[in-house]
Amino acid sequence: FDEHLPSSLDPKYESAAKQADPLDDKERSRVLDAMVGQVRNYFLFALWSGLRTGELIALRWCDVDWQNNRICVRLSWSKATFTTTKGKRARWVELTEPARQALLAQKAITGRLGRWVFHNPKTQDRWQNSERVRQHWIAALKAAGVRYRKPYQTRHTYASAMVSAGEVPEWVADQMGHQDTRMVAEVYAKWVRRPDMTPGESAARIYAEEWKK
Repeated sequence: FDEHLPSSLDPKYESAAKQADPLDDKERSRVLDAMVGQVRNYFLFALWSGLRTGELIALRWCDVDWQNNRICVRLSWSKATFTTTKGKRARWVELTEPARQALLAQKAITGRLGRWVFHNPKTQDRWQNSERVRQHWIAALKAAGVRYRKPYQTRHTYASAMVSAGEVPEWVADQMGHQDTRMVAEVYAKWVRRPDMTPGESAARIYAEEWKK
């Protein structure tokens, strides 16, 4: 009867929240400024689409719906094989303006070379694994003077940017490929909340008179 209160009701989400370490707007700009060509296109798209690394590697030109300004994420590259996405279902991802510009720049390079959107500039073929992507990421972080995070933080950066802008959690969860809004609510809660307002304060102010009764 004297059990301590938990720090989180779900350890799985608490762990994910601790791992989320997104880049802020200044860091994004500095890192992108340290990149050029196809590498910059790849990471510009990653930062503003929220795709997983395997989904980025497996993205094909046939997955791009230019007419409706979106892409269909339905394939991933993991452990040297193509698989379905982590959620086992395809999803539509709306293109933000930076993501669309990255695709347009990349189309001029790889649009006629084959099926894959993003190529390793050294091999002129699709990326073969995430380690080679990470090498370019590390070099850019060092050049930009930004502390190290894993390339996967581009996904967290996208999500935190969306919730900070006030986008509906259901929409963000759908874009990210989550089954529901739990991950968005638990992992990105501190970016949803305004730093100058205590959670619940707005409701308390609006309903103050009713609550007095």
